[in-house]
Amino acid sequence: MSNASDQLIHTTVRIECCKADGTQIAGTGFVFNFCQRDEGSVPAIVTNRHVVEGAETGVFHMTLRGDDGGPRLGEYVEVPLEGIKTAWIGHPSTAIDLAAIPLAPVINWLHEDGKKAYYIGLHREFLADAEFMAELTAVEDVLMIGYPNGLWDSQHNLPIVRRGITATPPYVDFNGKPEFMIDCACFPGSSGSPVVLYNMGGHTKKSGAVVLGSGRVKLLGVLWGGPKHTARGDIEIVPVPSAVQPIALSPIPINLGYCVKADQLLAFEEYFEALISEEAKTQIGEEAEPAA
Repeated sequence: MSNASDQLIHTTVRIECCKADGTQIAGTGFVFNFCQRDEGSVPAIVTNRHVVEGAETGVFHMTLRGDDGGPRLGEYVEVPLEGIKTAWIGHPSTAIDLAAIPLAPVINWLHEDGKKAYYIGLHREFLADAEFMAELTAVEDVLMIGYPNGLWDSQHNLPIVRRGITATPPYVDFNGKPEFMIDCACFPGSSGSPVVLYNMGGHTKKSGAVVLGSGRVKLLGVLWGGPKHTARGDIEIVPVPSAVQPIALSPIPINLGYCVKADQLLAFEEYFEALISEEAKTQIGEEAEPAA
């Protein structure tokens, strides 16, 4: 598949978690290949910390790979997040709502069962760093890929794609944080969705010059939340499946979302690079150990 959008829909996974109090959470994750080099990479699922934090159990879904190397649409497996409390790594700064789940154990688990997963992993080349952000205009076209309100194509394990624009200049840290805002329909379940700059056929440069025939696809950030308007009404007692519940306020999304800037993923890159270095030192030590 050479079309960018056909590849982007295979970057995400639908994550389902259950908290200790029984609360069910549906969120979004996407595959990012950290430490990309010729001999391989460290694939991980990136999502929001608040999606997995405090979860007792969790699952996500992965499409299977066919013999031709492509996706077997309609054939996917439910992957249990064993030991979810320790399965994820949080961003070094607790103020950054990001987490990463190493994917190697899942790949090995499927391999033992004679299966291979199909996914498209983003990597550093597609990450918008500060230098790239500085060349963007205040208003850019973006796509957000995820599972709003937990919705998905459950037959084919495919996400929902939303289109929007940057609502604040992506080259500015919104309110002094490494974030920007988007104008897009953002609902619960979209947490952890990749927000991608998507220009096909051309784009306008900061100088005002129009570039034709040159497409741009870059990961700008990760959605973590959004403001809501609260509609106040009369309190009514309404029946729900197993109880009666007083209803007073209704939160209404206002189609704005907060996004962590993509360059914050580089903290995980440093983390995995350090692990690789430690493993390499251990292997060298084992090889150098004299035989008994």
